[in-house]
Amino acid sequence: MMRTNLQPLAHLVDAAAEKWLAVEDAAEHEQLRVREEITSNFRIGDNPELTFHGLRYQMCISHVQGMQSQALLIQVHKIVTDN
Repeated sequence: MMRTNLQPLAHLVDAAAEKWLAVEDAAEHEQLRVREEITSNFRIGDNPELTFHGLRYQMCISHVQGMQSQALLIQVHKIVTDN
């Protein structure tokens, strides 16, 4: 396993996940702004979904089923440890 200070992507994932959690219950226009920012930094291409692993969070970005648009869904899950 890599040392924490050598996992820059994990820190970026955690920061994006925290940003999403902060607006998860906010107004739709605020969610849209943050969703666009996150999905432009974490592109999933033609994949139906990709999961990004941080040190504290997992962030899954997926295409919305049944939508003709390029709508993307963000889901964040806290990683639980027994420490």
